[in-house]
Formats: sequence, C-alpha cells, structure tokens
Amino acid sequence: MPLRIEPMTPEWAKLVVTWRHPPPYDTYDVTVEERENLLNPAYRYHAVLEAGELIGYCCFGDDAQVRGGTYREGELEVGWGMRPDLMGQGRGREFAAAILDYAERTYRPKALGLTIAEFNGRSQAVAERHGFTLDGPRFAGPDGMVFRRYVRPVTAP
Repeated sequence: MPLRIEPMTPEWAKLVVTWRHPPPYDTYDVTVEERENLLNPAYRYHAVLEAGELIGYCCFGDDAQVRGGTYREGELEVGWGMRPDLMGQGRGREFAAAILDYAERTYRPKALGLTIAEFNGRSQAVAERHGFTLDGPRFAGPDGMVFRRYVRPVTAP
C-alpha cells in the first residue's frame, strides 16, 4: 500500500513525542516542549502514513536546517523521522521516496537538500540511493554534533 503524506495533527504530534529511539538515534527524540514545532504551520510538518497508521513524519524548510550549515535560495531542505520500531528494516528507501516525491510536487523547488548527522549512515545511504550528493564540508551544529549536507537538483516534470 502506498505511503501518504498529510499535514501534522495534534493527535499525531502527541504520538511522535512518545517515540524513543535507541542511542545514538535518541538525538531524534522529540520532547513535549518541542511538540508545538510539529504543529507550527511555518515549519510544514507532515505525518507519513501507511494504511492510516503513523509510521513517521517529515518537515520542509527552516526546521529541517541546522544552524551552522550553508543553505541556498531555491533549495528546499527536507527533514524526516521514522517510528523507532520500524528503523533498520529496509524501509528507508520507500519512506524517503514518498517524502521526496511529495516535496517536489507540492513545493516545486530547484533542488532538495538533506542535512544528516555524520553518525547516521542509514540516512546517508538512503540519500545517496535517491541521487543526493555531498554538498560542502562537514560542519558542527550548535551542540557540537557534526553534520553533512546533501543536495539533489529537481528536474522539471
């Protein structure tokens, strides 16, 4: 069954804050205090659904960026998070494909960008399988975590 992307709701946001990832992925845990970000329209958070069940979330634009990174006009930054019990099962490619397709169709950017923690080899591999390439040097975010930025041009339909 194809994955669907829908705007985040308060009910889904409440579920996301209960998810707990194993280390080192626990950096992706969303706190109760951060829940309001999931509902802020400016951050464009969406739920990723499979047969009506919440399997992850994504966002587009500012909240997907990490302070310290270099971002260019016309490039839409994409962020995603998968439900912890589904990680590591080979579902990343389909998950990312649905999100990236939605981003291209909905926002029509010149390029898509992904800022990925350097330790996160899973997301890096998914990005590369979807045609993203490294864009610039590694950089440290405000908390010292090291990131790599990936970019992929969008070809007009």
